[in-house]
Amino acid sequence: MSTTDSLRFTYRLPAKNAVLMAVVALAVPVGVAYTASTIQKPLRLFGLVTLSAQGAAVFFWVLSALCGLAALLALYAAVRSQTALGFIELGGQGASLPKASLSSPLRVIPYKSIEQVQVVNVPGQQMVIVKSSVGESRLMSKSFASQEEFAVFLGALGERVRANASLQWTAFGRR
Repeated sequence: MSTTDSLRFTYRLPAKNAVLMAVVALAVPVGVAYTASTIQKPLRLFGLVTLSAQGAAVFFWVLSALCGLAALLALYAAVRSQTALGFIELGGQGASLPKASLSSPLRVIPYKSIEQVQVVNVPGQQMVIVKSSVGESRLMSKSFASQEEFAVFLGALGERVRANASLQWTAFGRR
């Protein structure tokens, strides 16, 4: 394989994680709304303020609305992660990578601008952090089609940036 070959990798949030994210996102505002509709006692906040039962209900309805807005953002991210193109690419001159692991649009990071690649162990998977003059990108191993594809991605990325003298390859948790 030549370093000028373009390599494309499937990259998206696993469907079961997207469903779990949607369920949790909806459960929080529903739970807070349930509390708002059933509260019958005064509520003491932070040991400083005491709200009447009616005031506590208003407080929880407002909190439920705010949680609902956050839930909409989480639902949007979950749906977008399943309907977006869902790939990353290592091209001849640069890598097309998302800024964040979930939903950011792809941006091209020239291999010459990559300053550091870190492989960090997180619960149940690994995260690759690519630091460059363009910015930072984070990729999760479970968002690749398979662990083998993740390993091929890491190898190909390392091969393509190895010529860059400023590269620091750090594998946290492997020392």
